Amino acid sequence: NIKALHDREVYLLRNGFSEKLFGYTEEKYSPFTLVFHGNLSVYQGIDTIIKLADELERTMEDVQIVVVGKGSEAEKLSQKKSNVLRYLGPKQHHEISPIIQKAHVGL
Repeated sequence: NIKALHDREVYLLRNGFSEKLFGYTEEKYSPFTLVFHGNLSVYQGIDTIIKLADELERTMEDVQIVVVGKGSEAEKLSQKKSNVLRYLGPKQHHEISPIIQKAHVGL
């Protein structure tokens, strides 16, 4: 019922992060790096990341995609043979931070 929803107070909750844990660094990976971290399921579009890696391998030099996480689609990444795609598996929060900081683009 829209009327019932309209009469309620609505709150916006943003995803936050720790500035101490996830800071900024000038040091970046070489080559140019895109990073994805999180749950690896069909809803995160892992097949799209694999297709992107295939396309980048055909069309660009000096680029890589780094993937960190675990989930139902992890096996696809671990079995993928690619010069562009690097699957690092699951990591602890303190291990993910430097990976994200040194990447150029987050996916």
